[in-house]
Amino acid sequence: MLRQPDGTGHVRGVAVAESQRGRGLGRELSRALTRAAMADSGVCSLGVYVDNEPALRTYRSLGYEVVHTFTSGPVSESPSTTASAPSR
Repeated sequence: MLRQPDGTGHVRGVAVAESQRGRGLGRELSRALTRAAMADSGVCSLGVYVDNEPALRTYRSLGYEVVHTFTSGPVSESPSTTASAPSR
């Protein structure tokens, strides 16, 4: 769990060895990390790939909901490619 500068906890990198899956270990670890993250700020965030259905089921069962969806892909090396930060 990573603590953001504003005190928000961010759960990341939760993984269970393939031989240990299906025993609820990921759920219990995620539950404990979520509680620890929320202890200070009352808020916790996490990131998960949209195609990781087992993780999505686990996080939804713990009360998480999708707030943002990000996409990724190859970066073009073309000099005409530009990017800008979204306006707030």
